[in-house]
Amino acid sequence: MAARKGTTVSEEYQDDIGWMIRSLGRGLEPFVGDVLQQHVPAGQPWTTLLADVDRRNGAPPRSYSQSDPAVLLRVLTVRLGVVGYPFDGHLSRKGKHLAQELRETRNSWAHGGEFHAQAAYRALDSAELLLREIGSQDLAQAMFERKLTLIPAIRAAAGAEQAPSVPASEEQAPDDSGAGTSDVTDIGTPDGDGSGIEVDVTALPYLSYALAHCRVPVLEAITIRNPGAALTGATAEVEITSADGPLTTPKVLLADLAEDSSVVLSNPEVIVDSARMLQLEESVTATLRVVLRDAQEKVVGSHTTELQALAYNFWLGAPIQLAMEVLASYVQPNAAALQSVLSEAAGQSGAPSRLLGYQTGLRDDVDVQVEAIYDAIRSRDIRYINPPASWALAGQRIRTPSEVLEARMGTCLDTTLVLAAALECLGINSTVWLVEGHAFLGYWRDDLTSGIVAQTDASSLINHVELGDMAVVETTAMTGGESSSSFTEARQHALERLRRTAGDEVLGVTDIRAARENGVLPLPSRSTSADGTVHVSVYEQPQAPTAPQPVAPRGGDQRRRTIDEPQRVTQWKNSLLDLSLRNKLLNYTDRAGYRLITPAELLESVEDVLNDGREITLTARDDFDRIHKERGYASAADLPAAQLVQDFEARRSVPIDIAEESYSSKLRALAFRAKTIVEETGANNLYVALGMLKWELDGRELRSPLVLVPVHLTTRNKARTFQLTLDEAGSSTPNFCLLEKLRNEFGLSIPGLAEPVEDQSGIDLGAAFESVRRALVAADLPFTVEDSASLAILQFAKFRLWKDLSDSWQVLAENRLVRHMIQGSHEAFSDTIAEGLDTDLDELGLRCPIPADSSQLAAVDAGVRGKTFVLEGPPGTGKSQTITNLLARCLAEGKRVLFVAEKRAALDVVKKRLDEIGLGELCLDLHDKNARLSAVRAQLKRSLELQASPEDGEFTALQDAGLASSGRLSSYASRLHEENRADLSLYMAVGQGIVSEDDLTELEIPEIFVSSC
Repeated sequence: MAARKGTTVSEEYQDDIGWMIRSLGRGLEPFVGDVLQQHVPAGQPWTTLLADVDRRNGAPPRSYSQSDPAVLLRVLTVRLGVVGYPFDGHLSRKGKHLAQELRETRNSWAHGGEFHAQAAYRALDSAELLLREIGSQDLAQAMFERKLTLIPAIRAAAGAEQAPSVPASEEQAPDDSGAGTSDVTDIGTPDGDGSGIEVDVTALPYLSYALAHCRVPVLEAITIRNPGAALTGATAEVEITSADGPLTTPKVLLADLAEDSSVVLSNPEVIVDSARMLQLEESVTATLRVVLRDAQEKVVGSHTTELQALAYNFWLGAPIQLAMEVLASYVQPNAAALQSVLSEAAGQSGAPSRLLGYQTGLRDDVDVQVEAIYDAIRSRDIRYINPPASWALAGQRIRTPSEVLEARMGTCLDTTLVLAAALECLGINSTVWLVEGHAFLGYWRDDLTSGIVAQTDASSLINHVELGDMAVVETTAMTGGESSSSFTEARQHALERLRRTAGDEVLGVTDIRAARENGVLPLPSRSTSADGTVHVSVYEQPQAPTAPQPVAPRGGDQRRRTIDEPQRVTQWKNSLLDLSLRNKLLNYTDRAGYRLITPAELLESVEDVLNDGREITLTARDDFDRIHKERGYASAADLPAAQLVQDFEARRSVPIDIAEESYSSKLRALAFRAKTIVEETGANNLYVALGMLKWELDGRELRSPLVLVPVHLTTRNKARTFQLTLDEAGSSTPNFCLLEKLRNEFGLSIPGLAEPVEDQSGIDLGAAFESVRRALVAADLPFTVEDSASLAILQFAKFRLWKDLSDSWQVLAENRLVRHMIQGSHEAFSDTIAEGLDTDLDELGLRCPIPADSSQLAAVDAGVRGKTFVLEGPPGTGKSQTITNLLARCLAEGKRVLFVAEKRAALDVVKKRLDEIGLGELCLDLHDKNARLSAVRAQLKRSLELQASPEDGEFTALQDAGLASSGRLSSYASRLHEENRADLSLYMAVGQGIVSEDDLTELEIPEIFVSSC
């Protein structure tokens, strides 16, 4: 495609965006379909997921196309109802950000937005990165080629500008700035070109196939120092080549250089092509070159340096953190050679069904399976090979499972990775331990994961080994044939070594499952058949994996389970209360919500005003009196505490940490999300969090809210201002999740927070916070209380269910069905209440307010008699009518009924039918807004004031008449089929007469004769 020049804004760039969107749709369609089709029944399109979301949100039905780019970008960036976020694990965080950016670009394009050349370039660049991430290389290359045609137009536009500017994606830095971490190095020297401009790079000094496979960027930053005049419209061209050709796709970056300044191009996303790195049988020298051109395409600066491109199977042991993370990619469960090991192990363990991973929940079963795998590999008579000197830091070539098992040789690292790969096939999570000059394996005996890909401080994992949560195995004990050791001896050798050194020689530990969850996937496995054909097996991530339990170093929730509490009850409680650090109530971050700018002395006033039922207005952090801005205050956070208190007392307003330009959009989105959660779950999860406990767990700094006030976020003037009001269904509540976590982890009880002193309006915050501080001092814990306030969506509603279950599971167990489930029996539930064979369904039908057939009446009868059953039927078969009749008959029998439905719509259908038959006022609706105290009182008042209408007597008379008619009809049917002494009934006689021959002669029979029969 020819290069173009044009104006800053042009219809031609609209065409570029349109072409990009159409091409992006072609690339996304197969990727999205492969992921979403797993979540819908066979034969249905994945767009039914969007239709379900619309239905839940009350939106009108509409049709969706599986090839529409707008639809494809939407599903990448939103929650899809009960499915959640299906692209987690398939798309990186950066990929999701790119999809969101492109979605906004597409919306702007669809509404006629204008695009200049630089904006079109960015859109094409973002589309290229997203397409490369999902594996659509051809379309990504087309994006790359198209965006290059925009560079002349960008330069032409830059030449017409009066003042240079630095793009938002770049950083202005002082002349002596530099970038670098322990994983990267400032390498090479600038090339002289006479312009005075210097170009430096901060990059990894080596390239590897594993790094390319994991999409680890080579460059961290490009620093350009310009000592002269301003230079706009410049481009930096980046490419890495070797003697055999390019190793990367050329990357072009835009850079505007201010006069006498430096620009840092951070994270330029230069990814080495893994397919090209796979061809390297030996290490070679590669050249990294950065060329800086001005708007006239003249070279004004450059940088060239040499890198080491490692052989495809070479693992470099430094820097240690990155090396340990990448090491997980060499664990290849997709290797074909492992199948024979698994088959042999299944036979050794007694039966194939024994290889069930963690499914039995028994540690001994996990040990048996690992031993079977160990013995199967041990039987291969593998010969041990000493690794090269100082290999732990210098690295080594790593053999594949096929090379180890078929060539029967390997180092300690080779055998460790093979055993880890075999265990991953079973779903058993393993860890690779690297020590000075050696490597061995650890495996979790429970379905756990550290949650960290690699860690160099192994003290917490050593505790798990000592506690029996994890076992370690010396994998070289599998080698040597007759001199090899048993599995028990291999475990003992590794444990003794670990104890002997107290873990001081441990360089790092890699958690394989954590690595997979963070996108470090196995390298493709290559094998060669007998005819020389090369087979490549690519790892496929398991569909809908069961999330492992988070590590609970001190026993977690299990430690509090009493001896009498059944295991099934504990499982239910664990599913209700999340005590892992994924829970924002325990691990609150600034990204979880928005900080309210309130001094410590204002917290009690905020809590009192909300609990009094008054509203608080939120203002943007930069929306305050101009006089304060003239005094140099840039944010409300800079204002004196006395001024904030004065503003609150005068206007009941609180600044929120959101800029004025995004105030409306961000709070509108937060309000919508909170409203959606209420509509879907019936529970309000929007809270003002008052006070934060700053604490530490296993070296991890944490922040947790202390007191939660449920609120509603509303606006009355088209999102110009937002107000907070108390949710009447709740009140100020301590963070019981935090209290439970502190009790489990540290044995710390804080009665002053668990049962706080109350004042006239909610909780006495001062007393509550003081009690927390006193408890921390008494326990000698280095934690502190932060006087702060935040507005966030927090999952807290399930704690009350957990509390009820914890306190009252014995009462619930009195129910036959609940008791059966608690006992965990594998037998089908058998109800002791017999079938109602003697029930007169005709009579029951007359006592039901809605007409029903015999199957529906049988269900009503079973329910009234207290029988446990499941009522099933396709749409339109009368389930709601049956439920209405059942409720009516139970009320008539003096029973109380709890009707629970997953969705509000199901409640409304039955409630409407009860209203139609006059029983609606006897129902207490506790869903959503009806759960508020005022609403509950109003409903109870209406029920207590309810009086029977005069028509009730008419109903009784009609019912009695119906019963009489039913008796007469039953008598008529009985007489119709009653047989005489000739064994004939009237029904039978008439029937025989109808089918008799027409030419038969009628015989006169005296009436007296018939009557005597």
